[in-house]
Amino acid sequence: MHVESLKVFCDLAETGSFSAAAERNLLTQSAVSQQIRALEKRYTVTLIERGGGKQMSLTVEGQVFLQAAEQMLEVFTGIPEKILRAGDVPRGDVKVATVTNLGLHELEEVRRSFKRKYPFISVQKSYLEWEAGYASVESGEVDFALLPFPEKREGFVVETVWHERLVLVCPPHHRLARYGSVGMRELRGERFVWSASDRFSSATLAAIFKKAKVDIDVVLDLRYPDAVKRAIMVEGLLGILPEQAVMDEHSQQTLKIVEINSSDMWLPIGIVSKKCTPMSLPASELVRELRDHRFPLGEGVAADAILNVGQSDQSE
Repeated sequence: MHVESLKVFCDLAETGSFSAAAERNLLTQSAVSQQIRALEKRYTVTLIERGGGKQMSLTVEGQVFLQAAEQMLEVFTGIPEKILRAGDVPRGDVKVATVTNLGLHELEEVRRSFKRKYPFISVQKSYLEWEAGYASVESGEVDFALLPFPEKREGFVVETVWHERLVLVCPPHHRLARYGSVGMRELRGERFVWSASDRFSSATLAAIFKKAKVDIDVVLDLRYPDAVKRAIMVEGLLGILPEQAVMDEHSQQTLKIVEINSSDMWLPIGIVSKKCTPMSLPASELVRELRDHRFPLGEGVAADAILNVGQSDQSE
């Protein structure tokens, strides 16, 4: 079926005249009649009631067909404009480095939203060690790195874009599982699986416990969040993970989330880029999306205060 036939039918329905429809489309009246009959033959329906003289009207089927034809013509006539507008749409590749223990759920959510807005931009992410994220940015292998507990360094621009709540994760049968929240001191002597996959994140979390004067018994030190969750389920240990990383298990009641009453229990997530190196337009748009996805943490808990916990520990 040709689009031209749809237009002829719509013009005929609007004008009610074969001659007017023929004039609009630079056709003969006979050609208009042939196109209408071809449509009726294709769909095995009568679209037009042909009365005496020059009068005509649409059948019920013809009215339904008219609505569909108008919608199709609207889409078709908008194609040239969309093609022209596509020339102004950002396109290209964005390369991002991140780490395995970062809220992957959040990053995927951002990427899906970004893909809807910018279908011609491809986001490629690689999972590296925390330190390697800085190296990849410095070498130009990636446009920027998305890292937990971002550290301010010479030659880099660091911007905290959102915060993840760090929560206590325990088996449903654990004694702490019945509480909605606990204080840091209630964790003293508890058996933990340590979940920081890099040196700096591990040092920062350790500094948080040191600041609270809480000693814990680290039984296992695992890199990946999924391995940490399995260890909690099987071994009956406690762990600390970003809240979003455990929401599925919490809803299925295979693991229990318990809030920790501490202003330090937030995971700052930051963009690390190379100083004095302009970002490409696609990378800049992705950074904008990341900024809009999570507002900076409020209510008196500042990102610098969290970062200083880890940095002060390193300087001792």
